[in-house]
Amino acid sequence: MSRNASIVSAALLALLVTVMSGGGFLLEQTMGRAAGFIDDPAVAALQRAGHGHAGVLIVLALWTQIAIDRLAVGAVIEWCLRLAFPLAAALMSGGFFLSAAVMAGSDAAAPSLVLRAGAVVLGLSLLTLAALLIFRRQKN
Repeated sequence: MSRNASIVSAALLALLVTVMSGGGFLLEQTMGRAAGFIDDPAVAALQRAGHGHAGVLIVLALWTQIAIDRLAVGAVIEWCLRLAFPLAAALMSGGFFLSAAVMAGSDAAAPSLVLRAGAVVLGLSLLTLAALLIFRRQKN
């Protein structure tokens, strides 16, 4: 594993601790023992979606660090790809949490541009990495 991959992976592993603590909070909410338990099932579903997306996308971002190491690309493309996947995880999970916060404060469900931006970043990053893995010369 390259030094760049090690740095990003270490940061991602540290972020997984926050996802774990968020899971504990959601479990307490589900069991009804957390202060400020929200009775609205839509808000609870958005919170679960934000938590789930954060965990899965951070694990995906960890895997991509290894795949990016195999590519023979320039430093700018390498770093854009290395940071795009964690950015997508932050935007998508943040979008779900933002939607839950907006919903908890009112009856109207506001569409989240943050969530959509995260989906676009994730989609473009996946397609770019896939294309580079297929068509680009790889390191030995």
